[in-house]
Amino acid sequence: MMINRVFLIISVFVLWSCGVSEQQRFYLTKIDSLQTMLDSAENQYQLLDTSSLSKSINAIDDGLTRLRAIDTVWSDSVKVYAFIGKSLKEFHDEHFQIMEEIDYSEKQLSTLKKDIRKGRLTEKQMENYYHDEEAALGQLLHKMWFNKESIEYQLQSFDYLQDKIERMIDQHEPGN
Repeated sequence: MMINRVFLIISVFVLWSCGVSEQQRFYLTKIDSLQTMLDSAENQYQLLDTSSLSKSINAIDDGLTRLRAIDTVWSDSVKVYAFIGKSLKEFHDEHFQIMEEIDYSEKQLSTLKKDIRKGRLTEKQMENYYHDEEAALGQLLHKMWFNKESIEYQLQSFDYLQDKIERMIDQHEPGN
């Protein structure tokens, strides 16, 4: 209890001594909230199994190459398999773009906080920049969620079809 009170008193003193106005504190708190949302979403997004994604893409490429060598009429399963490969490649590319956008957003939020602390922005500018960052972060969070969900779904589809495709290749490939 005593430690919490001391910490609170020190925190209040530090905020007052920094010369930050009430309005600046308000926007700094809101930006910290955006940063927390971004950090939380980034941590969840980082749990995406990119090694499994890469392995699946390579397995599909290998399977399709082997199927082309067999020169057989492709069934609907093979067409879906090829589509999954194309989708996974797009999501893989999108994943790295999202990681760059996360870095950019973190820099934007950090710069905005510095500008507010140094008194470089008017109240209206703080409000506008905050709302711009809030909107950009909302779009990024949606993009992260969509990409993660799509990758996970496509990987499930890959897992479902992979054994069937391997059996098809083994049945028709010369020498088997």
